[in-house]
Amino acid sequence: MYRIHRIASQAQVELKIGFVAVSTDFNRQDFELYRNVDSSFQAVLDEIRDSCELSIGITQLLIADDETKISSASVAGRQ
Repeated sequence: MYRIHRIASQAQVELKIGFVAVSTDFNRQDFELYRNVDSSFQAVLDEIRDSCELSIGITQLLIADDETKISSASVAGRQ
């Protein structure tokens, strides 16, 4: 899931920020659809790449996973 927010300065310069939410299956429910965190996050980054200047990942992952999985996905997506 993602949301793009637009922030305008007094000089009418607009910054578009993409907030990307990634959840885990820690409390798995039968009525929810769970996908691979890495590929899902990368797919959303690819989808919003041309729509915003900055992407921020909001996750429920462990800090170590945030630093490795999410950082590498965002760097790989910008190449």
